[in-house]
Order: sequence, then C-alpha cells, then structure tokens
Amino acid sequence: MTWLVGPMEERDRPLLAAMMTARIRANPLCPRGLEFPQDLVPPYGVVARETEDGPPMAAATLLYDPAARMAFCGWCMASPALKGRRMRAAIRAVLSWVPVYADGLGAWSVMSCFGRRSVNRMLDDMGWIPGDKGADTKIRFVKGG
Repeated sequence: MTWLVGPMEERDRPLLAAMMTARIRANPLCPRGLEFPQDLVPPYGVVARETEDGPPMAAATLLYDPAARMAFCGWCMASPALKGRRMRAAIRAVLSWVPVYADGLGAWSVMSCFGRRSVNRMLDDMGWIPGDKGADTKIRFVKGG
C-alpha cells in the first residue's frame, strides 16, 4: 500500500478529535464521558490517506514554537479501521514525513515522547536520537478553557 502523506488540513480536525476521544475513552483512568475538543487539535501535523480526498488514516500532530524553532510530535494515531501491517505502514509513513514537515515550518529540531515501544523502534530506525532512558509521558486534566 502506498500512502498519500502530506500536511494536515482543516477538514481533518473533526475526525482527529474523534480519534483522540476514542483513545481517551479506552483508558480506564480517564474521566467518564470525556470528549476531546476539536479546537484543541494542534494546527500542525502530517496525515496519511489512501486516496486524495479520503479521510486521514493515520496522523502525527506537532506543537510548534517559532520563537524556539522547536517542534514537539505530541500525538501519533491511526484509524481504528487499520490493523496490523497496514497500521504500522501508515504510522511509519507519517512519522517519516514529520522531520520534512517540521523543517518546512522552520524548526531546528523535533522532540517526541511515546510510550509504545513499536513507535519508538520506528523512530530509532529513522535516525531519531533517544533523549532520556525510560521516559514516561503523563497527562493531568485541568479545568480551563
């Protein structure tokens, strides 16, 4: 399967928010009924599609600070419709395009922190450098708006 990989578009935001909601709700430690707000989907990111006008089947979002010239690859997700090798291929496609995309934004570096060893192995294969042994990402939900 050849994936069409490119920048995330505004039309992708509702589906990515729904994908994040599904991931959050799958975590038994998250508050019940929590919905990931569409306006919190970062404006920067890379998606993989099967067809030009199709929905994103995988995505990696970036938080970018132009003053620091630093990007952070915060979320990497695949559609629940993808399984096995197709899912891994879609994730690999978006992750391989993240440095190219971040460079186009003007970033000097990209950081990431993923708990899944399979994603970290992909990054290792692509030449990413481990930042800290045994890194662990935590989330704290706070009221705000």
